[in-house]
Amino acid sequence: MRQNTLTTDFRAIWPEIRRQQQIFLVNQAPLFASVMLTSGLLIAVAFWKFSPHWVILLWYSLVGVLPIFQLEAWWKFRGRPMPKVTSGKTLDRAKWGSLYLGGLWGATAILFYTPDSISHQMLLAVVLTGMAAGTAAVMGPTPSLCARFLIACLSALVLRLLWEGQVTHLVIAIMAVFFCFALVKGSQVNFKQFAQIIAFSNELEIARTHLVNAIESTNDAFAIFDLQGQLAIANRRFLRWFPGQTHVQTGETQETVYRQVNDVWLQGSVRPIDGGGYVSVYTDVTALKEREDQLLTASHQAELARLQAEEANRAKSEFLANMSHELRTPLNAIMGFSELMSSELFGPIGAPKYKEYLKDIHTSASHLLSIISDILDLSKIESLNYKIELEEIDLGEVVNWVVALATQKRDAINGRTIDVQVADEARHLELDLRAMKQVLLNLVSNAMKFTPHEGRVGIRVVAEADGSVRITVWDTGIGIPKDRLEWVKRPFTQFESAFHKKFQGTGLGLSISDALVKMQGGHLIVDSEEGKGTQVTVIFPPERRVGFPIEEIRSIGAA
Repeated sequence: MRQNTLTTDFRAIWPEIRRQQQIFLVNQAPLFASVMLTSGLLIAVAFWKFSPHWVILLWYSLVGVLPIFQLEAWWKFRGRPMPKVTSGKTLDRAKWGSLYLGGLWGATAILFYTPDSISHQMLLAVVLTGMAAGTAAVMGPTPSLCARFLIACLSALVLRLLWEGQVTHLVIAIMAVFFCFALVKGSQVNFKQFAQIIAFSNELEIARTHLVNAIESTNDAFAIFDLQGQLAIANRRFLRWFPGQTHVQTGETQETVYRQVNDVWLQGSVRPIDGGGYVSVYTDVTALKEREDQLLTASHQAELARLQAEEANRAKSEFLANMSHELRTPLNAIMGFSELMSSELFGPIGAPKYKEYLKDIHTSASHLLSIISDILDLSKIESLNYKIELEEIDLGEVVNWVVALATQKRDAINGRTIDVQVADEARHLELDLRAMKQVLLNLVSNAMKFTPHEGRVGIRVVAEADGSVRITVWDTGIGIPKDRLEWVKRPFTQFESAFHKKFQGTGLGLSISDALVKMQGGHLIVDSEEGKGTQVTVIFPPERRVGFPIEEIRSIGAA
Protein backbone atom coordinates (compact mmCIF):
# COMPACT_ATOMS: atom_id res chain seq x y z
CA MET A 1 0.00 0.00 0.00
CA ARG A 2 1.47 3.36 -1.05
CA GLN A 3 1.17 5.99 1.66
CA ASN A 4 0.72 8.96 -0.69
CA THR A 5 -2.62 7.53 -1.88
CA LEU A 6 -4.01 8.59 1.48
CA THR A 7 -2.81 12.14 1.20
CA THR A 8 -4.34 13.42 -2.00
CA ASP A 9 -5.58 16.52 -0.18
CA PHE A 10 -2.22 17.14 1.50
CA ARG A 11 0.21 17.10 -1.44
CA ALA A 12 1.25 20.71 -0.85
CA ILE A 13 2.50 19.90 2.65
CA TRP A 14 3.67 16.33 2.01
CA PRO A 15 7.34 17.08 2.87
CA GLU A 16 6.26 18.58 6.19
CA ILE A 17 4.02 15.56 6.92
CA ARG A 18 6.95 13.15 6.37
CA ARG A 19 9.13 15.38 8.56
CA GLN A 20 6.54 15.32 11.36
CA GLN A 21 6.15 11.55 10.99
CA GLN A 22 9.87 11.15 11.45
CA ILE A 23 9.77 13.37 14.54
CA PHE A 24 6.89 11.27 15.85
CA LEU A 25 8.80 8.01 15.37
CA VAL A 26 11.88 9.40 17.10
CA ASN A 27 9.81 10.58 20.05
CA GLN A 28 7.96 7.22 20.25
CA ALA A 29 11.16 5.17 20.09
CA PRO A 30 11.49 4.63 23.90
CA LEU A 31 7.84 3.58 24.24
CA PHE A 32 7.93 1.31 21.20
CA ALA A 33 11.16 -0.36 22.33
CA SER A 34 9.80 -0.86 25.85
CA VAL A 35 6.61 -2.49 24.49
CA MET A 36 8.57 -4.79 22.21
CA LEU A 37 11.10 -5.91 24.84
CA THR A 38 8.51 -6.33 27.60
CA SER A 39 5.98 -8.16 25.44
CA GLY A 40 8.68 -10.39 23.97
CA LEU A 41 9.90 -11.29 27.45
CA LEU A 42 6.37 -12.18 28.55
CA ILE A 43 5.92 -14.43 25.50
CA ALA A 44 9.26 -16.13 26.20
CA VAL A 45 8.30 -16.81 29.81
CA ALA A 46 4.80 -18.03 28.87
CA PHE A 47 6.06 -20.58 26.35
CA TRP A 48 9.35 -21.48 28.08
CA LYS A 49 8.08 -24.88 29.17
CA PHE A 50 6.36 -25.71 25.88
CA SER A 51 8.97 -24.81 23.26
CA PRO A 52 12.70 -25.48 22.85
CA HIS A 53 14.73 -23.02 24.84
CA TRP A 54 17.13 -22.24 22.04
CA VAL A 55 14.18 -21.33 19.76
CA ILE A 56 12.77 -18.98 22.39
CA LEU A 57 16.17 -17.37 23.05
CA LEU A 58 16.89 -16.97 19.34
CA TRP A 59 13.48 -15.46 18.71
CA TYR A 60 13.75 -13.04 21.63
CA SER A 61 17.23 -12.02 20.55
CA LEU A 62 16.01 -11.21 17.04
CA VAL A 63 13.03 -9.28 18.47
CA GLY A 64 15.22 -7.25 20.84
CA VAL A 65 17.95 -6.26 18.38
CA LEU A 66 16.00 -3.57 16.52
CA PRO A 67 14.44 -1.89 19.64
CA ILE A 68 17.90 -1.75 21.23
CA PHE A 69 19.30 0.02 18.15
CA GLN A 70 16.32 2.39 18.23
CA LEU A 71 17.01 3.25 21.88
CA GLU A 72 20.66 3.84 21.11
CA ALA A 73 19.83 6.19 18.22
CA TRP A 74 17.23 8.02 20.30
CA TRP A 75 19.72 8.50 23.14
CA LYS A 76 22.31 9.80 20.72
CA PHE A 77 20.08 12.40 19.04
CA ARG A 78 17.82 13.36 21.94
CA GLY A 79 17.60 17.12 22.61
CA ARG A 80 18.85 18.04 19.16
CA PRO A 81 16.59 20.25 16.99
CA MET A 82 15.10 18.49 14.04
CA PRO A 83 16.23 19.79 10.63
CA LYS A 84 13.77 21.83 8.60
CA VAL A 85 14.11 19.40 5.68
CA THR A 86 14.48 15.61 5.96
CA SER A 87 15.49 13.10 3.31
CA GLY A 88 12.97 10.44 4.35
CA LYS A 89 15.57 7.71 4.77
CA THR A 90 14.55 7.16 8.38
CA LEU A 91 10.98 6.46 7.31
CA ASP A 92 12.14 4.08 4.60
CA ARG A 93 14.24 2.15 7.10
CA ALA A 94 11.31 2.15 9.53
CA LYS A 95 9.13 0.46 6.88
CA TRP A 96 11.58 -2.44 6.63
CA GLY A 97 11.91 -2.49 10.39
CA SER A 98 8.14 -2.73 10.91
CA LEU A 99 7.96 -5.55 8.38
CA TYR A 100 10.87 -7.28 10.14
CA LEU A 101 9.30 -7.04 13.61
CA GLY A 102 5.85 -7.96 12.32
CA GLY A 103 7.30 -11.05 10.70
CA LEU A 104 9.08 -12.07 13.94
CA TRP A 105 5.88 -11.71 15.92
CA GLY A 106 3.93 -13.54 13.24
CA ALA A 107 6.53 -16.36 13.43
CA THR A 108 5.29 -17.15 16.94
CA ALA A 109 2.18 -18.61 15.34
CA ILE A 110 4.49 -21.28 13.90
CA LEU A 111 7.26 -21.55 16.50
CA PHE A 112 5.08 -21.54 19.63
CA TYR A 113 1.91 -23.08 18.21
CA THR A 114 0.69 -26.07 20.20
CA PRO A 115 -1.77 -28.23 18.18
CA ASP A 116 -2.99 -30.19 21.20
CA SER A 117 -3.69 -27.23 23.50
CA ILE A 118 -6.63 -24.99 22.69
CA SER A 119 -5.72 -22.75 25.61
CA HIS A 120 -2.22 -22.16 24.21
CA GLN A 121 -3.71 -21.43 20.81
CA MET A 122 -6.15 -18.91 22.33
CA LEU A 123 -3.34 -17.35 24.34
CA LEU A 124 -1.20 -17.03 21.24
CA ALA A 125 -4.11 -15.49 19.30
CA VAL A 126 -4.80 -13.00 22.12
CA VAL A 127 -1.11 -12.07 22.40
CA LEU A 128 -0.71 -11.47 18.67
CA THR A 129 -3.93 -9.47 18.28
CA GLY A 130 -3.06 -7.49 21.41
CA MET A 131 0.41 -6.83 20.06
CA ALA A 132 -1.14 -5.74 16.77
CA ALA A 133 -3.56 -3.39 18.57
CA GLY A 134 -0.80 -1.91 20.74
CA THR A 135 1.51 -1.35 17.79
CA ALA A 136 -1.32 0.26 15.81
CA ALA A 137 -1.98 2.58 18.73
CA VAL A 138 1.71 3.55 19.00
CA MET A 139 2.28 3.86 15.24
CA GLY A 140 -1.14 5.37 14.33
CA PRO A 141 0.08 8.48 12.37
CA THR A 142 2.24 6.20 10.13
CA PRO A 143 -0.31 3.92 8.41
CA SER A 144 2.26 2.48 6.00
CA LEU A 145 4.39 1.17 8.87
CA CYS A 146 1.34 0.06 10.79
CA ALA A 147 -0.10 -1.91 7.83
CA ARG A 148 3.20 -3.69 7.21
CA PHE A 149 3.49 -4.71 10.83
CA LEU A 150 -0.15 -5.86 11.10
CA ILE A 151 -0.11 -7.92 7.92
CA ALA A 152 3.21 -9.56 8.77
CA CYS A 153 2.12 -10.16 12.36
CA LEU A 154 -1.31 -11.69 11.76
CA SER A 155 -0.86 -13.44 8.39
CA ALA A 156 0.90 -16.49 9.83
CA LEU A 157 -1.71 -16.79 12.60
CA VAL A 158 -4.60 -16.63 10.10
CA LEU A 159 -2.99 -19.16 7.78
CA ARG A 160 -2.29 -21.56 10.67
CA LEU A 161 -5.87 -21.31 11.92
CA LEU A 162 -7.24 -21.88 8.45
CA TRP A 163 -4.95 -24.93 8.14
CA GLU A 164 -6.59 -26.43 11.20
CA GLY A 165 -9.95 -26.26 9.44
CA GLN A 166 -12.13 -26.46 12.52
CA VAL A 167 -15.04 -24.08 12.98
CA THR A 168 -13.52 -22.45 16.04
CA HIS A 169 -10.26 -21.84 14.23
CA LEU A 170 -12.06 -20.52 11.17
CA VAL A 171 -14.06 -18.05 13.31
CA ILE A 172 -10.91 -16.85 15.04
CA ALA A 173 -9.12 -16.46 11.70
CA ILE A 174 -11.97 -14.43 10.22
CA MET A 175 -12.09 -12.27 13.35
CA ALA A 176 -8.34 -11.71 13.07
CA VAL A 177 -8.71 -10.61 9.44
CA PHE A 178 -11.49 -8.16 10.32
CA PHE A 179 -9.50 -6.98 13.32
CA CYS A 180 -6.46 -6.35 11.10
CA PHE A 181 -8.60 -4.51 8.58
CA ALA A 182 -10.16 -2.35 11.32
CA LEU A 183 -6.74 -1.49 12.73
CA VAL A 184 -5.44 -0.49 9.30
CA LYS A 185 -8.47 1.71 8.67
CA GLY A 186 -8.11 3.23 12.14
CA SER A 187 -4.47 3.94 11.39
CA GLN A 188 -5.50 5.71 8.16
CA VAL A 189 -8.05 7.81 10.07
CA ASN A 190 -5.39 8.70 12.63
CA PHE A 191 -3.07 9.69 9.79
CA LYS A 192 -5.69 11.98 8.24
CA GLN A 193 -6.26 13.68 11.57
CA PHE A 194 -2.50 13.93 12.00
CA ALA A 195 -2.16 15.47 8.53
CA GLN A 196 -5.01 17.90 9.20
CA ILE A 197 -3.31 19.04 12.38
CA ILE A 198 -0.11 19.61 10.41
CA ALA A 199 -2.06 21.45 7.70
CA PHE A 200 -3.71 23.65 10.29
CA SER A 201 -0.37 24.26 11.95
CA ASN A 202 1.17 25.09 8.59
CA GLU A 203 -1.65 27.54 7.77
CA LEU A 204 -1.28 29.05 11.21
CA GLU A 205 2.45 29.44 10.69
CA ILE A 206 1.87 31.01 7.27
CA ALA A 207 -0.68 33.38 8.77
CA ARG A 208 1.72 34.20 11.57
CA THR A 209 4.49 34.84 9.04
CA HIS A 210 2.21 37.12 7.04
CA LEU A 211 1.21 38.90 10.23
CA VAL A 212 4.83 39.34 11.27
CA ASN A 213 5.76 40.62 7.82
CA ALA A 214 2.79 42.99 7.86
CA ILE A 215 3.53 44.47 11.27
CA GLU A 216 7.22 44.69 10.43
CA SER A 217 6.46 46.64 7.26
CA THR A 218 4.41 49.27 9.09
CA ASN A 219 5.92 52.41 10.53
CA ASP A 220 4.00 51.90 13.78
CA ALA A 221 4.97 50.01 16.91
CA PHE A 222 2.67 46.98 17.01
CA ALA A 223 2.24 44.31 19.69
CA ILE A 224 -0.31 41.66 20.63
CA PHE A 225 -0.77 40.39 24.21
CA ASP A 226 -2.56 37.20 25.24
CA LEU A 227 -5.44 36.76 27.67
CA GLN A 228 -3.05 36.92 30.64
CA GLY A 229 -1.54 40.14 29.33
CA GLN A 230 1.75 38.53 28.31
CA LEU A 231 3.49 39.70 25.14
CA ALA A 232 2.72 37.27 22.30
CA ILE A 233 4.10 39.02 19.22
CA ALA A 234 5.69 42.40 18.51
CA ASN A 235 7.56 44.06 15.70
CA ARG A 236 11.09 45.43 15.98
CA ARG A 237 9.90 49.01 16.33
CA PHE A 238 7.84 48.12 19.42
CA LEU A 239 10.76 46.23 20.96
CA ARG A 240 13.05 49.20 20.28
CA TRP A 241 10.68 51.77 21.75
CA PHE A 242 9.50 49.61 24.67
CA PRO A 243 12.37 47.16 25.37
CA GLY A 244 11.18 46.19 28.84
CA GLN A 245 7.45 45.93 28.28
CA THR A 246 6.37 42.29 28.22
CA HIS A 247 3.06 42.63 30.02
CA VAL A 248 -0.07 44.79 30.14
CA GLN A 249 -2.68 44.97 32.84
CA THR A 250 -5.69 42.82 31.93
CA GLY A 251 -8.79 44.92 31.52
CA GLU A 252 -6.66 47.95 30.68
CA THR A 253 -7.92 50.08 27.79
CA GLN A 254 -6.05 53.22 26.79
CA GLU A 255 -7.30 55.49 24.02
CA THR A 256 -5.07 58.10 22.33
CA VAL A 257 -2.22 57.97 24.82
CA TYR A 258 0.75 60.29 24.31
CA ARG A 259 4.10 58.99 25.52
CA GLN A 260 7.56 60.40 25.08
CA VAL A 261 10.36 57.87 24.60
CA ASN A 262 13.73 59.60 24.52
CA ASP A 263 13.18 62.33 21.91
CA VAL A 264 10.27 60.59 20.17
CA TRP A 265 6.63 61.50 20.76
CA LEU A 266 4.25 58.54 20.41
CA GLN A 267 0.49 58.42 20.04
CA GLY A 268 -1.12 55.05 20.60
CA SER A 269 -3.71 52.90 22.28
CA VAL A 270 -4.17 49.57 24.06
CA ARG A 271 -7.47 47.90 23.19
CA PRO A 272 -9.03 44.48 23.85
CA ILE A 273 -9.38 42.05 20.95
CA ASP A 274 -12.59 40.16 20.23
CA GLY A 275 -12.02 36.64 21.48
CA GLY A 276 -9.42 37.61 24.06
CA GLY A 277 -6.14 39.41 24.26
CA TYR A 278 -5.03 42.98 23.66
CA VAL A 279 -3.48 44.91 20.80
CA SER A 280 -1.16 47.85 21.29
CA VAL A 281 -0.37 50.30 18.48
CA TYR A 282 1.86 53.37 18.78
CA THR A 283 2.65 55.89 16.01
CA ASP A 284 5.54 58.32 15.84
CA VAL A 285 3.91 61.77 15.99
CA THR A 286 7.07 63.77 16.71
CA ALA A 287 6.65 65.83 13.53
CA LEU A 288 2.99 66.40 14.38
CA LYS A 289 3.85 67.52 17.91
CA GLU A 290 6.52 69.86 16.58
CA ARG A 291 4.00 71.27 14.13
CA GLU A 292 1.47 71.60 16.96
CA ASP A 293 4.01 73.49 19.05
CA GLN A 294 4.74 75.73 16.08
CA LEU A 295 1.03 76.37 15.60
CA LEU A 296 0.62 77.16 19.30
CA THR A 297 3.54 79.55 19.13
CA ALA A 298 2.13 81.12 15.98
CA SER A 299 -1.29 81.34 17.64
CA HIS A 300 0.20 83.10 20.66
CA GLN A 301 2.08 85.44 18.38
CA ALA A 302 -1.06 86.10 16.34
CA GLU A 303 -3.04 86.78 19.51
CA LEU A 304 -0.34 89.15 20.70
CA ALA A 305 -0.31 90.85 17.30
CA ARG A 306 -4.11 91.12 17.42
CA LEU A 307 -4.02 92.71 20.86
CA GLN A 308 -1.31 95.09 19.68
CA ALA A 309 -3.34 95.92 16.57
CA GLU A 310 -6.45 96.53 18.66
CA GLU A 311 -4.46 98.74 20.99
CA ALA A 312 -3.02 100.63 18.02
CA ASN A 313 -6.49 100.94 16.51
CA ARG A 314 -7.89 102.31 19.76
CA ALA A 315 -5.00 104.74 19.97
CA LYS A 316 -5.64 105.80 16.38
CA SER A 317 -9.35 106.23 17.03
CA GLU A 318 -8.69 108.28 20.16
CA PHE A 319 -6.16 110.37 18.24
CA LEU A 320 -8.63 110.98 15.41
CA ALA A 321 -11.38 111.86 17.85
CA ASN A 322 -9.14 114.34 19.67
CA MET A 323 -7.81 115.82 16.44
CA SER A 324 -11.32 116.09 15.04
CA HIS A 325 -12.41 118.12 18.05
CA GLU A 326 -9.31 120.26 17.76
CA LEU A 327 -9.95 120.91 14.06
CA ARG A 328 -13.67 121.55 14.28
CA THR A 329 -13.24 124.60 16.53
CA PRO A 330 -11.11 126.66 14.12
CA LEU A 331 -13.17 125.43 11.15
CA ASN A 332 -16.37 126.64 12.77
CA ALA A 333 -14.67 130.00 13.35
CA ILE A 334 -13.52 130.17 9.72
CA MET A 335 -17.01 129.36 8.49
CA GLY A 336 -18.61 131.87 10.83
CA PHE A 337 -16.24 134.70 9.99
CA SER A 338 -16.41 134.00 6.24
CA GLU A 339 -20.20 134.00 6.36
CA LEU A 340 -20.19 137.19 8.44
CA MET A 341 -17.84 138.94 6.03
CA SER A 342 -19.89 137.80 3.05
CA SER A 343 -22.98 139.41 4.57
CA GLU A 344 -21.01 142.74 4.97
CA LEU A 345 -22.62 143.21 8.37
CA PHE A 346 -19.99 145.71 9.48
CA GLY A 347 -19.54 147.47 6.13
CA PRO A 348 -18.67 146.81 2.52
CA ILE A 349 -15.74 144.60 1.64
CA GLY A 350 -14.64 146.43 -1.42
CA ALA A 351 -13.62 144.45 -4.49
CA PRO A 352 -16.28 141.90 -5.66
CA LYS A 353 -13.55 139.28 -6.11
CA TYR A 354 -13.16 139.10 -2.34
CA LYS A 355 -16.77 137.93 -2.04
CA GLU A 356 -16.04 135.02 -4.37
CA TYR A 357 -12.98 134.14 -2.29
CA LEU A 358 -15.06 134.25 0.90
CA LYS A 359 -17.63 131.93 -0.67
CA ASP A 360 -14.89 129.49 -1.69
CA ILE A 361 -13.46 129.65 1.85
CA HIS A 362 -16.88 128.87 3.35
CA THR A 363 -17.51 126.01 0.91
CA SER A 364 -14.09 124.45 1.49
CA ALA A 365 -14.42 124.74 5.26
CA SER A 366 -17.88 123.13 5.14
CA HIS A 367 -16.54 120.27 3.05
CA LEU A 368 -13.60 119.80 5.39
CA LEU A 369 -15.93 119.88 8.40
CA SER A 370 -18.10 117.14 6.89
CA ILE A 371 -15.01 115.00 6.31
CA ILE A 372 -13.87 115.55 9.90
CA SER A 373 -17.37 114.68 11.14
CA ASP A 374 -17.24 111.39 9.18
CA ILE A 375 -13.81 110.58 10.61
CA LEU A 376 -15.07 111.39 14.11
CA ASP A 377 -18.08 109.10 13.66
CA LEU A 378 -15.90 106.28 12.33
CA SER A 379 -13.48 106.61 15.25
CA LYS A 380 -16.39 106.50 17.70
CA ILE A 381 -17.71 103.34 16.07
CA GLU A 382 -14.32 101.61 16.04
CA SER A 383 -13.60 102.58 19.64
CA LEU A 384 -17.10 101.40 20.69
CA ASN A 385 -17.96 104.87 21.97
CA TYR A 386 -20.89 105.37 19.61
CA LYS A 387 -24.04 104.89 21.69
CA ILE A 388 -27.17 103.56 20.03
CA GLU A 389 -30.42 104.75 21.66
CA LEU A 390 -33.40 102.77 20.39
CA GLU A 391 -36.77 104.50 20.19
CA GLU A 392 -39.91 104.33 18.12
CA ILE A 393 -39.44 106.29 14.90
CA ASP A 394 -41.55 106.97 11.80
CA LEU A 395 -39.55 105.93 8.75
CA GLY A 396 -41.79 108.03 6.52
CA GLU A 397 -40.82 111.19 8.38
CA VAL A 398 -37.14 110.22 8.38
CA VAL A 399 -37.21 109.56 4.63
CA ASN A 400 -38.93 112.87 3.95
CA TRP A 401 -36.36 114.74 6.04
CA VAL A 402 -33.48 113.04 4.25
CA VAL A 403 -34.99 113.68 0.81
CA ALA A 404 -35.56 117.34 1.60
CA LEU A 405 -32.00 117.81 2.84
CA ALA A 406 -30.41 115.86 -0.02
CA THR A 407 -32.34 117.67 -2.75
CA GLN A 408 -31.53 120.99 -1.16
CA LYS A 409 -27.82 120.14 -1.25
CA ARG A 410 -27.92 118.89 -4.85
CA ASP A 411 -30.31 121.49 -6.24
CA ALA A 412 -27.49 123.65 -7.54
CA ILE A 413 -26.08 120.68 -9.47
CA ASN A 414 -28.97 119.10 -11.32
CA GLY A 415 -32.25 120.07 -9.68
CA ARG A 416 -33.58 116.48 -9.58
CA THR A 417 -36.17 114.97 -7.27
CA ILE A 418 -36.17 111.57 -5.56
CA ASP A 419 -38.87 108.90 -6.03
CA VAL A 420 -40.20 107.83 -2.60
CA GLN A 421 -42.32 104.75 -1.75
CA VAL A 422 -42.98 104.00 1.93
CA ALA A 423 -45.43 101.23 2.87
CA ASP A 424 -47.67 102.08 5.85
CA GLU A 425 -47.04 98.70 7.57
CA ALA A 426 -43.26 99.35 7.47
CA ARG A 427 -43.26 102.89 8.88
CA HIS A 428 -42.95 102.34 12.62
CA LEU A 429 -39.67 100.76 13.80
CA GLU A 430 -37.62 100.76 16.97
CA LEU A 431 -34.31 102.29 15.84
CA ASP A 432 -31.85 105.06 16.61
CA LEU A 433 -33.24 108.23 14.98
CA ARG A 434 -29.91 110.03 14.61
CA ALA A 435 -28.16 106.93 13.20
CA MET A 436 -30.94 106.24 10.67
CA LYS A 437 -30.90 109.83 9.43
CA GLN A 438 -27.15 109.57 8.89
CA VAL A 439 -27.44 106.18 7.16
CA LEU A 440 -30.15 107.27 4.72
CA LEU A 441 -28.51 110.63 4.11
CA ASN A 442 -25.22 108.94 3.23
CA LEU A 443 -26.90 106.47 0.88
CA VAL A 444 -29.06 109.09 -0.85
CA SER A 445 -26.11 111.50 -1.15
CA ASN A 446 -24.01 108.78 -2.82
CA ALA A 447 -26.87 107.93 -5.19
CA MET A 448 -27.30 111.61 -6.14
CA LYS A 449 -23.56 112.11 -6.51
CA PHE A 450 -22.96 109.17 -8.86
CA THR A 451 -26.14 109.55 -10.98
CA PRO A 452 -26.09 111.77 -14.09
CA HIS A 453 -28.67 114.53 -14.62
CA GLU A 454 -30.85 112.34 -16.84
CA GLY A 455 -30.78 109.44 -14.34
CA ARG A 456 -33.18 108.54 -11.54
CA VAL A 457 -32.84 108.07 -7.76
CA GLY A 458 -35.38 106.54 -5.38
CA ILE A 459 -36.13 105.20 -1.92
CA ARG A 460 -38.43 102.24 -1.36
CA VAL A 461 -39.53 100.91 2.09
CA VAL A 462 -41.53 97.65 2.18
CA ALA A 463 -42.42 94.92 4.67
CA GLU A 464 -41.56 91.35 3.67
CA ALA A 465 -43.68 88.24 4.23
CA ASP A 466 -41.38 87.04 7.01
CA GLY A 467 -41.91 90.31 8.93
CA SER A 468 -38.61 91.95 8.07
CA VAL A 469 -38.39 95.52 6.73
CA ARG A 470 -36.43 96.29 3.58
CA ILE A 471 -35.18 99.83 2.87
CA THR A 472 -33.78 100.21 -0.65
CA VAL A 473 -31.95 103.23 -2.05
CA TRP A 474 -31.57 102.82 -5.80
CA ASP A 475 -30.23 104.80 -8.70
CA THR A 476 -29.54 104.49 -12.41
CA GLY A 477 -26.08 105.97 -12.15
CA ILE A 478 -22.62 104.86 -13.18
CA GLY A 479 -22.65 101.69 -11.05
CA ILE A 480 -19.75 99.83 -9.46
CA PRO A 481 -17.49 97.25 -11.17
CA LYS A 482 -18.13 93.68 -9.99
CA ASP A 483 -14.53 93.15 -8.96
CA ARG A 484 -14.84 96.01 -6.45
CA LEU A 485 -18.19 95.17 -4.87
CA GLU A 486 -16.55 93.08 -2.15
CA TRP A 487 -14.58 95.97 -0.67
CA VAL A 488 -16.77 99.03 -1.24
CA LYS A 489 -17.85 98.89 2.41
CA ARG A 490 -14.30 99.20 3.69
CA PRO A 491 -13.28 102.59 5.12
CA PHE A 492 -11.64 105.09 2.72
CA THR A 493 -12.47 102.86 -0.28
CA GLN A 494 -13.20 104.50 -3.65
CA PHE A 495 -13.22 102.83 -7.05
CA GLU A 496 -11.73 105.96 -8.65
CA SER A 497 -7.98 106.46 -8.46
CA ALA A 498 -6.61 109.55 -6.73
CA PHE A 499 -5.31 110.94 -10.02
CA HIS A 500 -8.59 110.53 -11.96
CA LYS A 501 -11.25 111.51 -9.42
CA LYS A 502 -14.40 113.12 -10.75
CA PHE A 503 -16.34 113.04 -7.47
CA GLN A 504 -15.45 114.44 -4.05
CA GLY A 505 -15.54 112.35 -0.90
CA THR A 506 -13.45 110.24 1.47
CA GLY A 507 -15.09 106.84 0.94
CA LEU A 508 -16.37 106.67 4.52
CA GLY A 509 -20.10 107.06 3.96
CA LEU A 510 -20.88 103.44 3.02
CA SER A 511 -18.64 101.94 5.71
CA ILE A 512 -20.18 104.16 8.42
CA SER A 513 -23.69 103.29 7.21
CA ASP A 514 -22.89 99.56 7.26
CA ALA A 515 -21.53 99.79 10.82
CA LEU A 516 -24.53 101.79 12.09
CA VAL A 517 -26.97 99.32 10.52
CA LYS A 518 -25.22 96.36 12.15
CA MET A 519 -25.25 98.13 15.53
CA GLN A 520 -29.05 98.27 15.25
CA GLY A 521 -29.40 94.56 14.40
CA GLY A 522 -29.70 94.84 10.63
CA HIS A 523 -27.46 94.25 7.64
CA LEU A 524 -26.61 96.15 4.47
CA ILE A 525 -26.38 94.67 0.95
CA VAL A 526 -24.83 96.34 -2.09
CA ASP A 527 -25.90 95.22 -5.54
CA SER A 528 -24.61 97.07 -8.58
CA GLU A 529 -23.90 96.72 -12.28
CA GLU A 530 -21.46 99.02 -13.99
CA GLY A 531 -23.21 101.46 -16.33
CA LYS A 532 -26.73 100.53 -15.11
CA GLY A 533 -26.88 101.68 -11.51
CA THR A 534 -26.63 100.66 -7.88
CA GLN A 535 -29.07 99.32 -5.32
CA VAL A 536 -28.22 99.48 -1.61
CA THR A 537 -30.63 97.57 0.65
CA VAL A 538 -30.89 97.82 4.44
CA ILE A 539 -32.79 94.95 6.06
CA PHE A 540 -34.05 94.98 9.66
CA PRO A 541 -35.50 91.88 11.37
CA PRO A 542 -39.14 91.62 12.52
CA GLU A 543 -38.03 92.37 16.09
CA ARG A 544 -37.49 96.00 15.09
CA ARG A 545 -41.13 96.51 14.03
CA VAL A 546 -43.35 98.17 16.63
CA GLY A 547 -46.41 96.11 17.59
CA PHE A 548 -45.53 93.23 15.27
CA PRO A 549 -46.73 89.78 16.66
CA ILE A 550 -43.35 88.03 16.49
CA GLU A 551 -44.20 85.08 18.77
CA GLU A 552 -47.43 84.37 16.87
CA ILE A 553 -45.62 84.33 13.53
CA ARG A 554 -42.91 82.05 14.93
CA SER A 555 -45.45 79.58 16.33
CA ILE A 556 -47.26 79.44 12.97
CA GLY A 557 -43.97 78.89 11.15
CA ALA A 558 -42.95 76.11 13.57
CA ALA A 559 -46.31 74.37 13.13
